[in-house]
Amino acid sequence: CDKARFVLKGNLINRPIDSFINTFKNQDISISKIEDGYIVSGTLKSGLFEIEGDVSSQFISGLLFALPILDGDSKIVIKNKISSLNYILMTIDTIRKFGIDVNFSIDEQIIYIKGNQVYQSKEYHVENDYSQAAFFLGLGAINDQITVKGMNPLSYQADKNVIPLLKKMGVNLLVKDDSITAYPSKIKGTTLSLDENPDLGPILIGISSFSSSPMTFTNIKRLRIKESDRIEAMRYNLDLLGVKSSCPNEDTLIIYPNTLTKPLKTLSSFNDHRIFMTLAVITSHLEEVSIDNELCINKSYPRFLEDLKSIKEGQYE
Repeated sequence: CDKARFVLKGNLINRPIDSFINTFKNQDISISKIEDGYIVSGTLKSGLFEIEGDVSSQFISGLLFALPILDGDSKIVIKNKISSLNYILMTIDTIRKFGIDVNFSIDEQIIYIKGNQVYQSKEYHVENDYSQAAFFLGLGAINDQITVKGMNPLSYQADKNVIPLLKKMGVNLLVKDDSITAYPSKIKGTTLSLDENPDLGPILIGISSFSSSPMTFTNIKRLRIKESDRIEAMRYNLDLLGVKSSCPNEDTLIIYPNTLTKPLKTLSSFNDHRIFMTLAVITSHLEEVSIDNELCINKSYPRFLEDLKSIKEGQYE
């Protein structure tokens, strides 16, 4: 199109997109920041795209969806370390299922995309989401046994890492075929990197407050540029619940566990779906705890509170 205006809400306006803007410098595409979003003008053309790999895999996924239908072949060169590699692999796996030819040399960090391709319609079964399953596995670890079913054990989803990460925290998990059972466990302090799994950050940070010793999270910077600053959002709420924390540097968070107490005022979701769901899980044993802006869960899991209530009432696994 000649010109488009994107209006952003919440923390989206603060997300860094300089690397994405730089990608289009040779494309005659202009991206200008305005008060509530961006003005984009120009037309996307095939060619060479150089992009930073350690900011957001979403930039690369967006290009992967668009480039195959353009005239001419394209190449994406990923610079620096690739963060969230599995999200790129998942995107490539998905578009291949719809007839798109893509070649990714992981060692060279180059993606080759043929042009003039056509997406082929087909019936497609969307996998169950490991990111959402993590909330219930976390609940099982600190409360009562919970089994999550229908999880693809061969999935490219990055947040499938919730299994080894929870195990490292001492959570007793049973993985059998497409089901995962979490048993009440003694959480233990350890060091976890969130570089590949920033979306798991809130729930892992939340259940770390039940640990027997301090828990350290590294590579946390990208959590600060999500729907909220998820590091400060969790620190604020955990402090209200009687759990202290510290950030010895910008990329490290330490949680000092303590018995959670009922807060004297309403917990804040910071209008962030993952913060709300985390708070609901870790306070499920406390009576009448208030969390604001519950409608924020509609972004990813509108039925979350209904499912959580059903589990607490023992209606299903």
